[in-house]
Amino acid sequence: QRHHETDETSTSTSFFTPEESAQLASIPYPLLPANSLPEQDESLLLGMLDILFAYVNDHIMTDGDPTIESSWTVCILSSTLSWLDEFDSLELVVGHCIRRALIYPYLRNYELAMYCWNQVACILKQKRRCIIRCLLQVRNILNRSECHYLGNRLFIDPYLVWIQRHVTDAQVSSLCRRLEILLEGAEQGKVLQKESLGLDLLKLEQLIQEGSDDGGSSSGESENGDSSEEESSSSSDDSTDSSTDINEDSRCNDQRPAFTRLLDDEIGGSMLSLDKRLENLNLQMDTKAEEPKKLVEELN
Repeated sequence: QRHHETDETSTSTSFFTPEESAQLASIPYPLLPANSLPEQDESLLLGMLDILFAYVNDHIMTDGDPTIESSWTVCILSSTLSWLDEFDSLELVVGHCIRRALIYPYLRNYELAMYCWNQVACILKQKRRCIIRCLLQVRNILNRSECHYLGNRLFIDPYLVWIQRHVTDAQVSSLCRRLEILLEGAEQGKVLQKESLGLDLLKLEQLIQEGSDDGGSSSGESENGDSSEEESSSSSDDSTDSSTDINEDSRCNDQRPAFTRLLDDEIGGSMLSLDKRLENLNLQMDTKAEEPKKLVEELN
């Protein structure tokens, strides 16, 4: 039955695109042992989840259009690709991925990390063919990098042959159910609590909340201060109106523009010649504007 399922996955042409089928046929698959222990299969499946989480995070951040940073993002979020790590429990791999998602990327958000895990569960529901397609996209991302392409030879290519030949849809479905149960427990606060991540998330959230509250109170105080300042300024304006009237009478005789008077006061010189320069500049611009019209008339 296992060989029948693997043959169906490898020969199916309705699901994979022609490019994906050609890529699957051209990959230099390594030789893997025919038989493996259940503990080894479990560790390999958990490592596959680790890679899928990194892929989903980058896929969401780039909207499915990988960038030059995508290879770094995938490798840095995956403990398997960046640290050759191995896992022996599902809770451990989920916790490690959440920690790395809160430390390394540009956008670090706990809810985003949990959303990525929910999307990984959706991928597992689509069985092996969807997993193979995701790994092919990871392979394309790593191939664009000058150094991360080695991850394909070490992990992605062996995973592709292992999933096609040694993994069944029943194993994927069982792993999906276990992941969904774990995520439901995390939402209810039974497992994978923020305290267990060792990043002091609750303290950081409390500090941010206190900072926002202080900002709101300070803005209220500033509004009250502004109103009092307006009242005091209105009273001072009344007292200075009489003194400004005298200055305005003296300025009315000066017919120069305001900016000219200001520059005269600052540098102590006369700027009357600036008006003449501006008039000459306007005349030159008018003459240049007429030149294209003359050119059009000549071409006609």
